[in-house]
Amino acid sequence: MGTNKGQGRWESKHTALSVGYGLKFLPWRWVSLDLGMTMFSYFRSEPTNLYYVDTGDTVYDTQGYGLGPIWKFGLTFYF
Repeated sequence: MGTNKGQGRWESKHTALSVGYGLKFLPWRWVSLDLGMTMFSYFRSEPTNLYYVDTGDTVYDTQGYGLGPIWKFGLTFYF
């Protein structure tokens, strides 16, 4: 999410990141066991009371928040 700010500059206020990995075990020809984990993070820019001298724009401070892991377990049958 973001907005256009003066002179065509794009200013983003929020960013989300998702990184995951997984394993698939095939013990039999018609069944697989799945295990996976995904991490989510969220970054937000907030304005401060500081300003750039040359342009007068507000200085933004970026803060990150970890939303924790999500574990996935699965059993898949193949026909």
